[in-house]
Amino acid sequence: AINPQMISLGTAVLTETVFAFLVVASLCAMTRALLRRSLGWYAIAGILIGLSALVRPTLEFLPLLLLPALAWLAPDTRWKPCLMLMLGMTLCFGPWIVRNEHAIGAASDPSLMRNTLLHGSYPDFMYHDNPRSRGFPYRFDPHESEVRTPAQALERIHQNFVAEPGRTLRWYLLSKPIHFFDWDFLEGQGDIFINTTLHSPYLEGQRDFV
Repeated sequence: AINPQMISLGTAVLTETVFAFLVVASLCAMTRALLRRSLGWYAIAGILIGLSALVRPTLEFLPLLLLPALAWLAPDTRWKPCLMLMLGMTLCFGPWIVRNEHAIGAASDPSLMRNTLLHGSYPDFMYHDNPRSRGFPYRFDPHESEVRTPAQALERIHQNFVAEPGRTLRWYLLSKPIHFFDWDFLEGQGDIFINTTLHSPYLEGQRDFV
């Protein structure tokens, strides 16, 4: 709602915007489930998490963290909320896994997760602080093709932490989130736009957009 890049980017309109809505909706459902101790709301939260994972598979491993946390937050009825949460998610995400196994012989295509982890692991989005690589550091990395799986991408991130713990921690906790919402856009013709734009309420200074 407040980030013009999310509005002007076609890919963001198709994925991030819907993904963000579903994530917030699932958090809202989880909050209601915890406050009302309602198994129905746990199932709704699971369904929303499953839908989120269908839009962007980033959340497909969320239950590995969420279920232990839920067991701690609701100790008096541990297994029932966990079961309803997993049931809701499985109803949405399960058929997609079955489809993948049938179509490609694997539960999921790991290339997106691999790219997400690896491409976001370069501090300041540069390869060895080379300003020419800004925005596309993996194109300058001679070892990029050696990283083929999400596990290898995680190992690369681990190596970054070992070699430069302070800088890597700063990148993930501070600089990277700032880059994400920064108006200094890396792609396109400048400002928040990919293509040359003649008219826009962001350019014309309409009060509500400003």
